[in-house]
Amino acid sequence: MKLKHTLILLLIVSIPKLNFSQNLTSSPYSIFGIGEINPKGSSLNAAMGGTGIALKSVTGLNSINPASYNTIDSLFFIYEIGIMGEYSMFSSDASSQDQVVGNLCYFSLGFRAKEWWGVSFGLAPFSSVGYEITTISNMENDNTVFDDTYSGSGGINQIYLGNSFSLSKNISFGVNLSYLFGLIEEDEEISLSRSYTDYTIHNGKNVNGLYLDYGIQVSFPTQKYNWVIGAIWGNKKQMNSSNDKSIYDYDGNLLYSDEDVELEDDYLIPRKFGLGFSFSKKEKYTLALDYLMNEWSDAEFTNTNLKTKNSHKLSVGFEITPEGRYGDVFLKNWYYRIGGYYNRSYLTIDNQSINSMALTLGFGIPVKRNLSMVNIAFEIGKNGTLNKGLIQENFYSINLNLSLQDIWFLKKKFQ
Repeated sequence: MKLKHTLILLLIVSIPKLNFSQNLTSSPYSIFGIGEINPKGSSLNAAMGGTGIALKSVTGLNSINPASYNTIDSLFFIYEIGIMGEYSMFSSDASSQDQVVGNLCYFSLGFRAKEWWGVSFGLAPFSSVGYEITTISNMENDNTVFDDTYSGSGGINQIYLGNSFSLSKNISFGVNLSYLFGLIEEDEEISLSRSYTDYTIHNGKNVNGLYLDYGIQVSFPTQKYNWVIGAIWGNKKQMNSSNDKSIYDYDGNLLYSDEDVELEDDYLIPRKFGLGFSFSKKEKYTLALDYLMNEWSDAEFTNTNLKTKNSHKLSVGFEITPEGRYGDVFLKNWYYRIGGYYNRSYLTIDNQSINSMALTLGFGIPVKRNLSMVNIAFEIGKNGTLNKGLIQENFYSINLNLSLQDIWFLKKKFQ
């Protein structure tokens, strides 16, 4: 068996053991709902500000819009794997803290099954939870002061099967069928004395469900240029969820346990709609612009200080390569990318919007006879605000993606 076949088999067999959502965020705002939603796409997309609605799957797989899969080269089988690392500085009016996270991000496969049909399969994080917040409180009808520490980890993973179909020469339609699953673990520790924890309340929330999202791309090619308009959308989905609750004393003895406790929070995937545009000169440069809206206003949380609204994200990206990926001159066959985004979040806490923005930069480096690509993306940005005693995060992240492209479907002329 060839090495590439063995790699793919090992990845598929390992799916039940993987939990990509662990250690992908340290944001305190991941405490709400299913956590912080992870952006789709690879390092290629990340370097271009997260754009991808109107980008094709040419130099790599573009999972942002499933309609792109039918542009995979008919001779190639693509398999990709990605990792990330992030350094964050959290600050408030009272204190500051640094945090480093990193993990395997995703893997995906893609190929052209027929001239009119592209296929992709993969496993990626859908949302991530990772926080630790300590507050100082007073007991009711008492002046006793205690520390209350909230921590959470885990998140939601997705296994997806994507299909893209050519409706005509320049129009393609795609759909991703995803199975979402994961465990969100939340702990509350009560400490009357800072030397030990008096008791711990543990909640293990299992969340799962099927989800469909769709995409379409329309191309307007000319002899030198190509214009693409793309759209993505997905319906609202209420997730299945259950909660196992346990309470432990300071010695770790179990005081209380209950399974399948009814959850009060609204674990849903919001309705979404996105529109994208790209303009490119073949094998030279590409300009992309995306708009994405998620209808979070239907979500309800138990925190009375938290209000939800629809989120809006605007992204822009640019890519240029002096000679194209098959050029012979070092550095001139690289892809150089730059971009940025502004995200108006769905979260409003004490009438303060929790928004984020970032600048992105990256490279695509051809390897292995220029068939494969190493994609690197850097991101610098901020999330949150210092107003009303809230927390602001300044982050620096790096994404690394290996896109391996092998010729699988070349027919031999002579036997």
